[in-house]
Amino acid sequence: MPVHFSGPQVRHRYTILAIYVIVLWGASNAFLYYSWRISNAGEPAIVTSSLTSIGSDTYFSLDTINAQIVSQTTSAIIIHSPQDGTITITGWAVDKQANTTARTVFLIINGTLDVPTLYGGDRPDVAAALGNPHFEYSGFIATFSSSILPKGHYTISLKIVALNGPYFYYEQNVAYFILE
Repeated sequence: MPVHFSGPQVRHRYTILAIYVIVLWGASNAFLYYSWRISNAGEPAIVTSSLTSIGSDTYFSLDTINAQIVSQTTSAIIIHSPQDGTITITGWAVDKQANTTARTVFLIINGTLDVPTLYGGDRPDVAAALGNPHFEYSGFIATFSSSILPKGHYTISLKIVALNGPYFYYEQNVAYFILE
């Protein structure tokens, strides 16, 4: 199901602009833009190294990698770097303890590279499936240039930042991809 970024609950005001910036400007510059935009939107930039893990007891799903449905694959998803050019990852996550949406989500590539997502996408399917209307705006998307990664095998983990306090849920190795 596609992630739609619309409605009054969207946390990031310039979602579509940010996606174009990431695709057209390149991932490394987009990370700088993303941090700048959060700081200038009245929210402090999140420094993931200052957060404390509270385990992995929350609800989440990593739905697609480059439009390939993760749950329908039995092995790593293959990404052809020259043809694809960008990597787009979508999913949803919530803060189970707060019983509402999280503050934001980061993708962790191979345990070392924190990739920010655009969080707050409209996911009425998640709210309906989990029976909680507070989970409706729990979608995320991250798009970055495949050129920032060398060819190889990669794992994706999630840091789901809790709504209140400097805490995060850590969901380790939720998906795999191979960059060729």
